[in-house]
Amino acid sequence: FHHQFPSIDNLVLGFHLQVDAAFQISRPLFNLNIQAKFDELRSAAPKTSNKTILVIK
Repeated sequence: FHHQFPSIDNLVLGFHLQVDAAFQISRPLFNLNIQAKFDELRSAAPKTSNKTILVIK
């Protein structure tokens, strides 16, 4: 999905969108990338005996 989606630069310069519209369109892609990186770091983190609760909204 994200390999086919144009970058924000391309949306603004190539498709002549306003910057706020380009960011709004790209927001789901950013959320996917952030969640993937978070999951990667969480799985790579050492397991500790102290359990903390992480609330994701």
